[in-house]
Amino acid sequence: DGDLIRLLFFDTESSDLAASWGHLLCGSFCSMDGDVYSLRGDKRPWKGKNQIDDARLCISIRSELEQADIICGWNSILHDIPLLNARLSLAGEQPCKLSEKHGTRHLDLMYYMGGQSMKVGGKRLELAATFFNCQNRKTSLEGSTWQLATVGDGKAMDAVVDHCEADVRVLRELFPH
Repeated sequence: DGDLIRLLFFDTESSDLAASWGHLLCGSFCSMDGDVYSLRGDKRPWKGKNQIDDARLCISIRSELEQADIICGWNSILHDIPLLNARLSLAGEQPCKLSEKHGTRHLDLMYYMGGQSMKVGGKRLELAATFFNCQNRKTSLEGSTWQLATVGDGKAMDAVVDHCEADVRVLRELFPH
């Protein structure tokens, strides 16, 4: 039905919090009733010319986000989207067009859980999941796993993608609250 609204939960993982030192590793997505899926920088067709070339991955993540009517992330206004836009700009690409004007609304659920609408007790996704007794929970990753993923270790990258997908599942479960 053409009248349905496409709500998309998303998260990204990167090798650093700043675009000048890091690059995107993956992006994970899901709708309210769909399976979680991920785009990975270490797999075709998103793999770049070298291990830090994330241009194809960033373009694909932007495309996924812009096709949705509403996107929901966690700390996505201050982190995910600005980092993605910086990496897109570095690749000579246009930034994500997210606003009512462009047809995609952006909700950052962190602001609804951490003080704007509710005073849950902090702005960590894990805290919100615990407060609402969510079935899905964040996973923990050691720094060494993250570092190995950034240099091409497939097993470590699998763990980073699993971590990203877990965050998206938590977001979907938190959304009704």
